[in-house]
Amino acid sequence: MNAEQVKNRTIPLVKTLQKKRPNTPIVFVENFLRESSALDVKGKALTNEKNATLKAEYIKMIEGGFKNVFYISSENATGDDHEGTVDGVHFTDLGFIRYADFLIDQFFQLGLIPKEAE
Repeated sequence: MNAEQVKNRTIPLVKTLQKKRPNTPIVFVENFLRESSALDVKGKALTNEKNATLKAEYIKMIEGGFKNVFYISSENATGDDHEGTVDGVHFTDLGFIRYADFLIDQFFQLGLIPKEAE
């Protein structure tokens, strides 16, 4: 998708989903910057533009009274040691574990899943 598609489709998608399943949480997760973005300035700009557009649409929804809609920034989702992907795009086993742990932690913070008793 490009930023224009994100802008034009996000809110209609949420309206459709909430009409069918009004109590189901909807979670938007940013695209993460690939390793190649250090050299691919155009690709980095496109990803940043899509993420910024998604966040802007999310803010519009919150300000418009939408409920049960959440947003997660992908910053540092797979760590900062460059071991989370094989090639800067495809996750390694470690990358999958880190990403799953990252998302679970975010879901806890948003109150979407309860923390287990320690």
